[in-house]
Amino acid sequence: MNAFESHIAGADRAAAARLTGTTSPYTADDDRPRPREQPCTVRRPEVSVLGSRSVVPRDKVARPPPNRFTHTLDADQPSWYDHHRPEGPPDGILPIGTALVLLVEADPYCGVVAPSGLHVAVHRARLQVLPHPPQPPPPGAGASWDDDA
Repeated sequence: MNAFESHIAGADRAAAARLTGTTSPYTADDDRPRPREQPCTVRRPEVSVLGSRSVVPRDKVARPPPNRFTHTLDADQPSWYDHHRPEGPPDGILPIGTALVLLVEADPYCGVVAPSGLHVAVHRARLQVLPHPPQPPPPGAGASWDDDA
């Protein structure tokens, strides 16, 4: 039997299996048995509706998020969306070491923006200033062409 005849014979067995409703351990391409396929199950989490506190207000997200930061947190820190009157339970927790941009400096709370763009209030006492590398001089601040130095 040549390759063509072998292919046709395999196809015939597969077609016969489809017509009779039986499963064939053979594929149409060759006469080797296929490994038995395991049934596939998909696991999904339980459906739940999140409360209103799980939604971040639009006005508390800075777009685009910052890429330069001024401070970090020296401990895990509770945060609130309302930086004028943080009251009640916190709206979230920022982990230790989170880089922040200080926007509103006040006492005892200040307004900051996290790397995700989240604009919140945190306790001022837990902020540490980041050391910054020297900044290059602004354009035009260097020596001019007229200097005879």
